[in-house]
Amino acid sequence: MAEQNRTHAVIDTTTRTAENVSNKLWFLDLKFEQFATPRLIGFVFFMWMILAALSVVGTVGYAFATMPVWLAALVIVADLVLSIISAILVRVSLEAFLVIFRIAEHLRHLKHLEIIAQAKSASSK
Repeated sequence: MAEQNRTHAVIDTTTRTAENVSNKLWFLDLKFEQFATPRLIGFVFFMWMILAALSVVGTVGYAFATMPVWLAALVIVADLVLSIISAILVRVSLEAFLVIFRIAEHLRHLKHLEIIAQAKSASSK
């Protein structure tokens, strides 16, 4: 019994150490056991917001340089509205991707728990 407890402790320690190393070096995961996408979603959304802001600034400059004031104001308002709508759509799309990856991670965790439960029930017999 003491030997089994020691074996389980060694397995748990080894598993935790491997998870810590792979969490720190997620980009070197050659087995693709961890997903890079959830770590990059915030960056992608931030870059989209920067591009949307640059688009609005460019539109403002172009509109005032080439159009009458009333038409420039209309184009700027339309661009702002479209930028907000696109930001919302991009955010919802990225959240949908994140949900898919979280489901996969939770399923992997449940599978791991099932394997551990099977191993413990087999070792207790």
